[in-house]
Amino acid sequence: MIQSDTLYKIVDSLSDGYVVCNLDTKETTLAKIRKSVVYKKGNILIGDIVTLDDQNNINDVVERKNFLLRPRIANIDSVLILMSVKEPNYSTYLIDKFLLTVNVSNVEPIVVFTKIDLLTCDEEQNFKKQVEYYESIGYKVFLTSNKNEHSKEELIKYIKNKTICVMGQTGVGKSSLLNTFSNDLNFTEGSYDMKNLNRGKHITKKVIFRKFFDGFIADTPGFSSFELEFDKQTIATNFPGFHKYLHYCKFRDCLHLTCDAKICKIKDEFSKDEIYKLHYENYLKILSEVKENKKWK
Repeated sequence: MIQSDTLYKIVDSLSDGYVVCNLDTKETTLAKIRKSVVYKKGNILIGDIVTLDDQNNINDVVERKNFLLRPRIANIDSVLILMSVKEPNYSTYLIDKFLLTVNVSNVEPIVVFTKIDLLTCDEEQNFKKQVEYYESIGYKVFLTSNKNEHSKEELIKYIKNKTICVMGQTGVGKSSLLNTFSNDLNFTEGSYDMKNLNRGKHITKKVIFRKFFDGFIADTPGFSSFELEFDKQTIATNFPGFHKYLHYCKFRDCLHLTCDAKICKIKDEFSKDEIYKLHYENYLKILSEVKENKKWK
């Protein structure tokens, strides 16, 4: 079979194959995969870059530059972490968990808060402290609402022409927000149900890439909670806000649990401020919940 040098991106999976997009022409076609490719390269992920033979069979997979474990998606430039401030209420614990997951995958995380217009004046003051915290530890933060088109325009300007994955709470309005970016996206929208335990409905069932300017954007199933599969050392190294203090810890395998500032700079720094204390408590909670897989032992 003749192998083409043309590169394609896996944008969707179907029962009879994969939808692939030609990276030059942006045209899509259906492709199947040879068992020998799966044997050599492993399972295909949405986002993988592949080549086809003359019968539209996937015959090679380009080495991934990165991938997320959950959602399972490959070769992305940035992850939009969407979190509503109300309905459902935002959770710093869940944000920190999302950021940790993205940090481990070596992908740029972007925090996007939605429904800002629902905050009262008092709530807005407390919320601003959290925004300032995430910005202070190096994350790009956008605040959006249906009443502020300018905020969406700034976000679109920042992410267009990139390969973007979106993750966030169930009911946060991921699909709804994405559909305001472009009339061509047409992601299925869910709703937030106040009567159903303050939870949104899981509408998005799988990861699909759509063309977005000269790049791609993917909606993903929402999370109300999720377990991490990382070992404790990976969490200690990649927890948001820890990176700039890591080299001050005396031991490389420090889990940042000691109060001695000469041994652990992170525990010392995160005990000085109420905001930092809250996120350190999130770290402890994640550390206590992690179930170490046998492969990490």
